[in-house]
Amino acid sequence: MRHLKSACRQISKCKSRLKAKNVLRMQ
Repeated sequence: MRHLKSACRQISKCKSRLKAKNVLRMQ
């Protein structure tokens, strides 16, 4: 279970990074 939680955190971090990149592209 702990491993899954850490994986979810990493995925959420990657997603937030992608979102930031998309925002920079839009501006």
